Amino acid sequence: MTAFADLLSEAGLTGADCLAVADKGFASEGDFALLSELGLSYVVPLRRGNRFTRGRIPSGPAGWDDALAHDGRGISCMTLPQEGFNIHVYLDTEPCHHEFSDACARVEGANDARAARREAEARREAEARRRSRGSGRPGDEQLAALAPIDVADALGDRSEMGTVTIRTDRTDLSARAVYEVHEQRQAVEQFFKTYGDTLGMDATWMRSDEATEGLLFLNHLSATIATAILEAIAAAGHSRDVSYRDCVQMLRKVRACRTPDGWRAVPVQRKVGALCEKLGVDPTDLSLLGGQDVCQPNT
Repeated sequence: MTAFADLLSEAGLTGADCLAVADKGFASEGDFALLSELGLSYVVPLRRGNRFTRGRIPSGPAGWDDALAHDGRGISCMTLPQEGFNIHVYLDTEPCHHEFSDACARVEGANDARAARREAEARREAEARRRSRGSGRPGDEQLAALAPIDVADALGDRSEMGTVTIRTDRTDLSARAVYEVHEQRQAVEQFFKTYGDTLGMDATWMRSDEATEGLLFLNHLSATIATAILEAIAAAGHSRDVSYRDCVQMLRKVRACRTPDGWRAVPVQRKVGALCEKLGVDPTDLSLLGGQDVCQPNT
């Protein structure tokens, strides 16, 4: 975040044809002023409890302006116009349910821990009474720490559970369009996750700037191909049971051999064939291996 201004200046991203989509770490007034100074429009989420939405989020489904469908889920939304920009608030019931369940589980877990401490304290008190006739009782602070937690009081205001607040100066965009633009960040996050975790390219080990720049270019191409593979796995509906590493390790075994009659696909192992069937890949298709013009003995 401290290098944000320098990065924008070096990249030369100025003008109304660019739209900056960032995360909530860049939601400071200084960053918004910088983006405006450079002429960049922005779509940036805000932290919960911000001054724009505090006390203005509806407590029930009837108070929202509109609703939209995204990824098979219904999302309520509302727009709070401001001077020069809009504040869009979205309620996604699925994460709201998960947040509420997690909060309840954490409070109940704390109650269970306090119950265990009370039981241990009771045993210690009984032993103390037997030895010194009532000495060693817990003080007020200890008693307060052992008291059960009221779940409703501990959860407090639940109006912001499952909500996302987005600020944008593109007042011409609808709440639906702003949400869809913001959700595109997920593809960028997936790209960097693939780059660092899946491909292990987070360290260069290069000794010069020129070598580093060349390696980064090749890494970018590799990460682009890897991300396309992940998208193909998702399109086939096997994101849960097929990984990128599975594809690399298994599909590299799909080969062709040169015979007097020309190139022929080598029969694949059963596991490789099962993976190809899942992904809709024909292991006997020589075009996937480069074709006769490419499959030379030394390639």
